[in-house]
Amino acid sequence: SDMSIRYGLEIERDYLVDIAFRLNTIFPIISTLCIYPANHYLIIVGIPSMKFEVRAVYVLNIVGLNASQIVHMAYDWTFCIIVRAYPLPPYGLFYCEGILSALGVSKHVIMAVLASATVLSITAFFVLMMRLHQLTVADATSRWRIPTFLQIIIYALLFAFCMGNVVGFVMFGTDVEEYEVLVQNPDLEWLVQRGGTLLLFGEPGKDSRFINDAKLRHVSETSFLLISVLIFLPFLILYIAHALVYLRGRSKHIVSTKTQQLTQRLFDTFSTQFLGATIFFILPLAFILVASVYDLSGILSGTVFAALRFGTTMLLVLDPVQFSLAFFIRSAANREILIRRLRKIRHKVAQYLEDCSPCVRLDVLRHRSCLPLPYGLFYCECVISALGLSKHVIKIGPMLLNLCVYCERPRRILVRQLGQPDEYRPLGSSRGGLRTDSNRLNHSRLYTIGPIVSSLTIYPANFYLLTVGIRGMKFEVRAAYILNLIAHVIFDWTFTVFVRVYQFPPYGLFYCEGLFSALGLNKRIIMGLLAWSTTLAITVYFMLMMQLHQLTVHDSSSRWKLSKPVQIVIYALLTAFCSINVVGFVVYGADIENYEGLTQDPDLAWLVERGGTLLLFGQPGVPSAFRSELLFLLISIIIFAPFFALYVTHALIYLKKRGQHIKSNRTRLLTQRLFDTFSTQLVVATFFFIFPLTFVLVTSVHGIALTHILPGSVFAALRFITTLLLIMDSAQFSLVFFIQSSIHRKIKSPSALPGSLCVVRHTAKCSCNDCKNCPGSLLELKKAVTASISPSITYV
Repeated sequence: SDMSIRYGLEIERDYLVDIAFRLNTIFPIISTLCIYPANHYLIIVGIPSMKFEVRAVYVLNIVGLNASQIVHMAYDWTFCIIVRAYPLPPYGLFYCEGILSALGVSKHVIMAVLASATVLSITAFFVLMMRLHQLTVADATSRWRIPTFLQIIIYALLFAFCMGNVVGFVMFGTDVEEYEVLVQNPDLEWLVQRGGTLLLFGEPGKDSRFINDAKLRHVSETSFLLISVLIFLPFLILYIAHALVYLRGRSKHIVSTKTQQLTQRLFDTFSTQFLGATIFFILPLAFILVASVYDLSGILSGTVFAALRFGTTMLLVLDPVQFSLAFFIRSAANREILIRRLRKIRHKVAQYLEDCSPCVRLDVLRHRSCLPLPYGLFYCECVISALGLSKHVIKIGPMLLNLCVYCERPRRILVRQLGQPDEYRPLGSSRGGLRTDSNRLNHSRLYTIGPIVSSLTIYPANFYLLTVGIRGMKFEVRAAYILNLIAHVIFDWTFTVFVRVYQFPPYGLFYCEGLFSALGLNKRIIMGLLAWSTTLAITVYFMLMMQLHQLTVHDSSSRWKLSKPVQIVIYALLTAFCSINVVGFVVYGADIENYEGLTQDPDLAWLVERGGTLLLFGQPGVPSAFRSELLFLLISIIIFAPFFALYVTHALIYLKKRGQHIKSNRTRLLTQRLFDTFSTQLVVATFFFIFPLTFVLVTSVHGIALTHILPGSVFAALRFITTLLLIMDSAQFSLVFFIQSSIHRKIKSPSALPGSLCVVRHTAKCSCNDCKNCPGSLLELKKAVTASISPSITYV
């Protein structure tokens, strides 16, 4: 009963935990899409006068607080999504309900991730404040100035102490001895029923290993944390106070108005950053740690305790947001930069809308309700007025989507219902919103259009450039590009026409509706062809990037140069590993044992009725044999990915340094072109191939964890987007090849001109008005053809 629950925990049970976790999901997504990009733009592009050291620590601080953009977990996403922690003092308890908990990760790992994200933000903020202080006194002879090597020592000591605290949290933040008894207490029983992870390291009013471990003669984590705070916090406060006093005193003796403004801006930055960190990070974190160690229930009522728990959690969630907002809201100059940028974006959007159809705002004149028709069809008529023309708007099923059908006179139109009939239960967030995917598959014929259009336009143009149009390209690089083009064409047609696959995580399921399915081929053959086309694209792309790297260092004495036998051995090993992975997909990608039962479930029954082939190798939350193949795939990635990343990184660094020491404009342009080719190919391959393929494979095995975090509609959208990205990978690779280079765009094929190739060439060379060799119908064309042919352009 509620009367037996103490410390106001029944308020969290009924209201606050659900509210907090819902807000935890919303805040990082909105911030990542809006606030953090604006902040990065200001730091990296918008403020050219900022010193490099300050700019670097600002970027590091934002990365440490807000996103896992490089290596480390972002504090924001860690606290809100990956761990999703909710502290519950007076118990020494962090209740976690994030992705790691859903995956069943060990409590030690969850505690380590949470502690690492926290100390990372502390370290980065300390470095930022120190750099701002040194920037303040850079022009003075103050004794507060610290040499660079001494600053590095201070940062290293701080980092060492912080990492020591991470180790302490992992070692001493273990479950208390009475864990099994406490979780059966009404105070905590409701948390166990929610299904999350309880990091229970303390009981109200009692000592624990986290507080005191004298019997084992160990220093407790509380003691070590207190020592760390006593060493570094006064040091930080003194330097910040000195900077504020120095800036305030300096502003009184400055005559220049511009210098006064810069000094005031620096003073505002210091005070705002420190005040925001104190309110949104230091005080909430101090309350949680103190209240988790010392029982304050005798001082605070249950309602007040619940309000403080919820308030401190929200402040910690908002800390990264306030840090980013304070950076440009406090400064008028930064606001002006953002406003100018937003105006440019708004102007471009306005121009785009002007070019679009003006039928944007529609006035409904007459509406007739939807009428159900057989076979899941709906009819709905809605006559609207737009610019004096009568048009139809079709409302489709319960989704309330209005589609404009541009016609001059009203007519009836039948539209397939977006949602399945009511007897097909919606899966919601718990099963990944598979109902929504039925809409996407109704438009799967769009997948066929892409390879046909590309095969008629993009691929021939690319093949012409590689075989005829580009002169002077090394044979190895030309061969690698041609092989890569062929592999991408095979992947494109296999993925969209021959197999036409659509993935359905959290199920380990590839639904195929292509030519091979229509022919009734065996499932293992379909899986083998799909895996072979994918690994073929990976292998030849690796070879291409390796050849580009060798081309980069071919005229140097770099130790990164590889002989041809070594290169052949590397390619053979990569081919062998990829071939084994193809075999693994065929062997372990077979249908699971309870295939018949799952296909009768409403989740998948509609796919069976469509008539395609279901490659069902995994069930949500249930281990399957396919994990063995993913394990070998992970081993392959661990072996070759670092090797690949090192060579690509070395090529980019080498080209960048080489371009700085080249005096010839022509050589510098060629070097820059090679650098752009390297970087662009790597970026687009990551965006269109690596990320989508990783999402498909990981979520097919561990996708059940995401269903606890993401709504079904979001999961369905991610499935659709990743599938489209994989479909567009081949076309984007070919487009980038000649769009990136202005030389490639200028190369024209004579066969593209009117008339046959021989006639056009002869007509272009002919100088007489009445040439006997020219057909009479082409005499009038001669001048136009002669004027349109551009001089031959040679690739260097």
